[in-house]
Amino acid sequence: MLKHVADVEQGWIARAKQEPPAVQRDQSNWHETFRLVDGETVESQLAYWDKVAAETEAYVRSVPSLDDTFPVPSEPWFPPEGRVSVRWLCLHLIRETARHAGHADIIRESIDGATAYELVLKERGTTGG
Repeated sequence: MLKHVADVEQGWIARAKQEPPAVQRDQSNWHETFRLVDGETVESQLAYWDKVAAETEAYVRSVPSLDDTFPVPSEPWFPPEGRVSVRWLCLHLIRETARHAGHADIIRESIDGATAYELVLKERGTTGG
């Protein structure tokens, strides 16, 4: 999911800049956004996400107004208006990251069985009760 989140964020910033994404995705390679391929590692994806995050911050800081808009393709998964604001983009990226963090938490919980409550208690050095 880390790779997917970084890939999607980079694609949205490229779209806002009206540039092609770093990796063009379609049905033939969409599945690769959810797995490591060609020597990729968790460490390389963390570094890539750091780079993408820095590019996102630089772009958002560079626009004159969060109300500035950019075009989006006419596809069912894009907003029907055909344009979105930078403000919309920022909120969308927050939603995307939060959604995928939730997915990751579900996977983690299914592996280790610990709930969020238990993890908070562990972090605080208490056992509850």
